Amino acid sequence: MLMVALALMVIGSLTCAVTSDLVVMVIGRAIQGGAMGAIPLGISVMRDELPPHKLGSAMALMSSSLGIGGALGLPAAAFVAQHTNWHVLFYGAAGWARYPSPSCSPSSRSPPSAPPAASTPSARSG
Repeated sequence: MLMVALALMVIGSLTCAVTSDLVVMVIGRAIQGGAMGAIPLGISVMRDELPPHKLGSAMALMSSSLGIGGALGLPAAAFVAQHTNWHVLFYGAAGWARYPSPSCSPSSRSPPSAPPAASTPSARSG
């Protein structure tokens, strides 16, 4: 599902990047909105993968990154839009959405570790 959310972000961003038509822009932004499921999905993945003693600090780090990203993203976006074309912002969003894709793929997940084998007496006899 995380890959689906990231794919929606890429499709919506590229839709917005290639158009100047308001209706197409709204459609692209609506498609991007489908990617908002990545945030709670990421939190649920953290809950599944991290040990309980690390979960609190990991959730705090993820939540703070959302706030810091919003605070730094607005001035950065204004700078990019002022000095380049506003379409560049959507190409950038598509690029950033593609970046974590290899790390999120099912093939990158490590298989669960097997419990240690019980010690058995030696098969050698005396």
